[in-house]
Amino acid sequence: KELQERDERLQVRYEALSELAENARRSASASQQRLAELDRTISAPPDLSGMWRELVGPVVQLAGDASVGSGVLLPSHARPEGGFQTYVVTAWHVVRDIQGDPPDLTLPVPVQIYREDGTTRNEKAKLLAHEPKLDAALLEIVTTDALEYGARLAPRSRLEQARIFDQVVAVGCPLGNDPIPTRGEIATCQHEVDGERYWMINAPTYIGNSGGGIFDSKTHELMGIFSKIYTHGSLRPTIVPHMGLVTPLTKVYDWLAQTGYAALVPSETRIGEAGHTAE
Repeated sequence: KELQERDERLQVRYEALSELAENARRSASASQQRLAELDRTISAPPDLSGMWRELVGPVVQLAGDASVGSGVLLPSHARPEGGFQTYVVTAWHVVRDIQGDPPDLTLPVPVQIYREDGTTRNEKAKLLAHEPKLDAALLEIVTTDALEYGARLAPRSRLEQARIFDQVVAVGCPLGNDPIPTRGEIATCQHEVDGERYWMINAPTYIGNSGGGIFDSKTHELMGIFSKIYTHGSLRPTIVPHMGLVTPLTKVYDWLAQTGYAALVPSETRIGEAGHTAE
């Protein structure tokens, strides 16, 4: 009987050790797979052309006689009656400065679109809606052509997870230059100016970045629209390039839905009924 009990105890221990060994084998196999994937990621050269198409290509320049800013193209979509429709999201103050003081809301906005080969295309855009308090505006390119580039919009679930130290890429047209990408991080998601909440980023930006895009550096999804930049001093203000303020897309999504453009919002965040009502 004692021998039988000992054998049973040994069998239990053997089974337990076998289970531990199998778990260790599976864990080692999973670790090897993760290391192999990491090695491929590190050793593979970056897709620079893909980065250009997803980060730089969607950003356009909006310029008037004495002002310059940026905007972000959304993907062109087919019209039921034929042709294509393309929208631009930008900062309202960029459009206001182009249209004059007081602004002529019917005045077309000049748009310069960039191609990967260095050539450009010039179009006009009409103002569809704007919200001064949010510093947001929606334009429509006056063409029925499908444009090559358009930003992928981050879903609300991603935007709600945005935290300090999240890596971002700011793309805009500072001082009227072609779109320039700069890397940085979200410095805070809770910066308040005049009752409005902004993200602050430390990616270098300058005059002309307003209306440009702030992208997730990993997924290349658009996360926000650049709104304004800090200055220091009153007599001779000095721009602080690493203290830029961004309107997060969550607020833009809410505004688009309220103004009849819910169809432009990614499906998981869509609020209300889709429609198109010009302001």
